[in-house]
Amino acid sequence: MRKTITLLLLTAFSLPCVNSPARAEDTVKSLTEAYDKACDKWQKKHGKKSDSMDFKNHPMTQFSPKLKALAEADKNGGQALRAMIWTLENCRFVRFTNIANKQELYGWALDGLKTRFAGDPRIGAEIKGLIELAYHYGPQAMTEVYQAVIDKGADDETKAWAMYAIAFTTQEDYGNLRPRNITSLKADLEKAKQIATKAVTQFPETRGAGEARRLLHELTELKVGAPVPEIEGKDAQGKPIKLSDFRGKVVVVDFWQKDCEHCVDMHKIARELLEKFKDKPLAWFGINADDAPSEELRKVLAAEDISWANVLDPSQTVCDAWNVDGYPTVYIVDHEGIIRYREVDREKLRIAVNVLMSRAISAQNKAASKEGAPPTPTGQAGQGTPGESPATPNTPAGDKPKPPPGEKPKP
Repeated sequence: MRKTITLLLLTAFSLPCVNSPARAEDTVKSLTEAYDKACDKWQKKHGKKSDSMDFKNHPMTQFSPKLKALAEADKNGGQALRAMIWTLENCRFVRFTNIANKQELYGWALDGLKTRFAGDPRIGAEIKGLIELAYHYGPQAMTEVYQAVIDKGADDETKAWAMYAIAFTTQEDYGNLRPRNITSLKADLEKAKQIATKAVTQFPETRGAGEARRLLHELTELKVGAPVPEIEGKDAQGKPIKLSDFRGKVVVVDFWQKDCEHCVDMHKIARELLEKFKDKPLAWFGINADDAPSEELRKVLAAEDISWANVLDPSQTVCDAWNVDGYPTVYIVDHEGIIRYREVDREKLRIAVNVLMSRAISAQNKAASKEGAPPTPTGQAGQGTPGESPATPNTPAGDKPKPPPGEKPKP
């Protein structure tokens, strides 16, 4: 899953707002409730055309200073911490607007977390919620906050979460507006592995270390270029099925749920590609993550014309093993059982399958020629060529679209 600037702007308008002078009796709650009302009013005035909106008078320009004043008055108290967290969560759309002096609206909150709350045990509960903010404020700004927590952290759990946050931010490259080249990508992934390993080694019993283990698993066992792990389960008829049954074919591994709108779109592509490469070495391997009776899922499969292999994973055991945190999640495996693409979007999926099918058909023809069998035509492989290298995965998680309502959210 990926975010666009327009989506960021539109979703930001539903965030909380405040429109009265700060008073001694003001609290974060009263200010943010007022901010909500001011935002609703501003939204109605401007409509939903984000590309033509003038944000210079957005309520955030009035209310961030009020939250700052409240935080200054409370010093190191709970009101100050809540004001800083709220400000960072609600200023995330500011980066993409025409508001002047944007950093003044949230810079004080970033600085306050580093200097006033990095050693406060209360920040531990907030770190996981801060991780995606690196997309909006840049990886350096948030990494500085996490590093301050590691240096001053009050307990092992908080430090472990901060290490995990740095590792996650580094491997996803949250917040950088320019794409990484292959050299910087490899360097970032190696750095992320080192930091995650440190969290696991130093704080093995913490929940933060548990998340770091999951990340290490993804960076090693589920990375592009690694042999695909086995998936075993039962289909809707109770028949045992496993991923290795399809070795020798290009396999699209598709984690999905029945009420997922984007999953329905992915299934349309499945039907399209399976028809295009009919009788060719292509397979679609679904893992359904719905906690629903098999008879209900059989009806869904029939109604949606899903005739390809599907493992039912109601307990999400397979999904957890593959670190799936949103649907659809798609991996593409080549005919030799190697992961070649991961978390691809719909358009890239078509290109990737064409590239890998060209190679699979070429390998099939070579094997057939040795046995004296007639070759398989390669013309249907489309855009791919046998010599083309697979694209690298979409690494910046900030580009992922958030799942629509009803889908499993990202952490």
